[in-house]
Amino acid sequence: MNDADHEHVELWCGDRRDGSPATEEIPARRRPDGLIEVLGTPGIAYGCAAGDVLSIEADGRFEVVHRGGNVAIHLWPSPHFTDEQLADLRRLFSPLTGQVEAPSPARFAVVTVPVAAGVPAIEQAIEGFVGKQPDIEWYFGNVRDENDLPLNWWSDPD
Repeated sequence: MNDADHEHVELWCGDRRDGSPATEEIPARRRPDGLIEVLGTPGIAYGCAAGDVLSIEADGRFEVVHRGGNVAIHLWPSPHFTDEQLADLRRLFSPLTGQVEAPSPARFAVVTVPVAAGVPAIEQAIEGFVGKQPDIEWYFGNVRDENDLPLNWWSDPD
């Protein structure tokens, strides 16, 4: 990705103890209508994935205006991922055209996978990975709301 093709935006990922917003910087593209297209799935900010179009407030809080069709999966190992674990994760998601990213040192990983791969196939891949790794927590980053209710965006014709 060429730097001229994008900028970075701050997305809200919670509040600090002092009440100030904690944010994560992610690559994005500003659209002519003023909305922001997310170019990379956030690792800490939950609620969106690469390809989503957002409206972002000054403090980084955001609303998804349009879903880009990708599921975000966040994985947290204890204490960090090994190269072999990351290779296994990539092997499992490659047939689904999933992209696995993990900053160094790999204290977490993010998988971006098209929902078109099918929810059963996505669940099978993630369960196939974490089933062998009891020390890894994982969450879908854009499948449930703050009340743990399914968003069902993947079943809405768009």
